[in-house]
Amino acid sequence: MSEAGGLGIRRRIRAALYCLRRHWAVALISAGLGLAFLLLVGETLARRYLSDCWGYMQTDPKLGWSYRPGARSNALIVWGWGRLHKQKIEINSHGLRDREIDYPKPPGVFRFLCLGDSILEAAQLPLEDSLTKRFEAMLNSRGGPQVYEVINAGRGNYGTDQECLFYKEEGRKYKADIVALFVFPCNDFSDNVPELNDRAYFEKPFFSFNDGRLAWPEKLLLAGPMQELRRQNTLIRFDSRLCLGHLGGLYLRSYLKPLAQAMEYAHILPKQGKETPEGCPLALGVFHVPPGPEWLKAVDLTAAIVDALRQEVEKDGAGFRIVILPFMQPLAASYPDKVRWPAGVSEAEMDRGQPERLARESLSQVPAPTLDLTDVFLKAIRETGRPTNLWPDGHFNAFGHELAAKALLEFCEELGDVKAEP
Repeated sequence: MSEAGGLGIRRRIRAALYCLRRHWAVALISAGLGLAFLLLVGETLARRYLSDCWGYMQTDPKLGWSYRPGARSNALIVWGWGRLHKQKIEINSHGLRDREIDYPKPPGVFRFLCLGDSILEAAQLPLEDSLTKRFEAMLNSRGGPQVYEVINAGRGNYGTDQECLFYKEEGRKYKADIVALFVFPCNDFSDNVPELNDRAYFEKPFFSFNDGRLAWPEKLLLAGPMQELRRQNTLIRFDSRLCLGHLGGLYLRSYLKPLAQAMEYAHILPKQGKETPEGCPLALGVFHVPPGPEWLKAVDLTAAIVDALRQEVEKDGAGFRIVILPFMQPLAASYPDKVRWPAGVSEAEMDRGQPERLARESLSQVPAPTLDLTDVFLKAIRETGRPTNLWPDGHFNAFGHELAAKALLEFCEELGDVKAEP
């Protein structure tokens, strides 16, 4: 560049700065209007994108929340790096993510009712790839006169308490021959106690101990950690209608976690979970060695709820089965370079296998056959090298659901629930 050209550029820059000093108010207003316009365009596009997502949930006076009968919507799922996926969700007339299944059981049909949370619901995948539908297909593909029905009663963010109440109020209407409870110890323990639950955005029922005996819920409560999170989130609350904030937060938390955490501390994004005074996410307490007294209480309460459910099922003349769903162990084995504890959390203080072990130990007191899928998943990962979970979503992928369905079939054959394949 020539000297004259350089002088010309410097003169233009000085002129622009002089003009900006004289008309700073106009420039500031123009910049504000431009930013507002961009935000308005972004919000409009985000609303159009999210307009058909999550429209299947509704509040429920007994369960806290349920699914709107007959709803047709989408679940927004994070798949891989920088990729959002809309998964079609269809809710039947009884509020389940399943095909239409009437309450009365047809003659000659052997029926399984499966209770669980979002792992069982499998909103991340087409319904036919879910554990329940794969299990049903395996049963009916073996030939013979027996017809099997497997009902998917999984609902996102449900705790064992809501699953127990669902059976008492709704599930028993199906007159199932076998009721299978799918326990996800990574968050089921905390879901069941108001002191540890930081995932229930709505009020929900909680069981408790009264003089050492299990007391059934009498009303809905908003969990204590959620009350605190609502107070902390001053700019974009959990009940915010700003779709741009929801969509942007989803991307940030999935792919730029350090930036998302900084924005959470600045109250720009809502915090998604409560932290202990030491700065550790509350939900990680289930991995802490030794678990705190509040977590031991949650484990004991969960076992008591499971036993109460067993009694309700057996009162109806059905068989009761328990399935333990693993999470952190297979996830860590599938993605060893990605699964890390948050900053400030010491690996020495954590045990990745503790949730499943706590479940095995506590549920051994419940007189019901139990299938633990932890070793099934770890063996499959070692032998095939295939991941069993979606990344970074964390739920089972199609391979994980297939593994679980095959193991459940073998488990039921061993128990004599179904005849072994000839």
